[in-house]
Amino acid sequence: MFKDGVRMFGPAYIRLAQAIIIQAVKDVIRPVRFGPHDHSAGYIKADARKFIRKAALEDGYERGIFELAGMDPRWVQAYLEKKIRKKS
Repeated sequence: MFKDGVRMFGPAYIRLAQAIIIQAVKDVIRPVRFGPHDHSAGYIKADARKFIRKAALEDGYERGIFELAGMDPRWVQAYLEKKIRKKS
């Protein structure tokens, strides 16, 4: 069923998966604050890191999104960890 849907809507699903991953990476690097007293940015960053970590470690829908986008979640996780270390 999943493969049939990908075949029928392939490019749209692939672009959607890529957009989800790009947004998760952006949220890890610099989450958006909506105001000076908005403390949700830390939660957004933690959720994005959790999404990427689960994709790298578990075989769930998170990994399926990465596979559909043609990306390796372990590489993305390693890249973000290196980038975070440089910031600190």
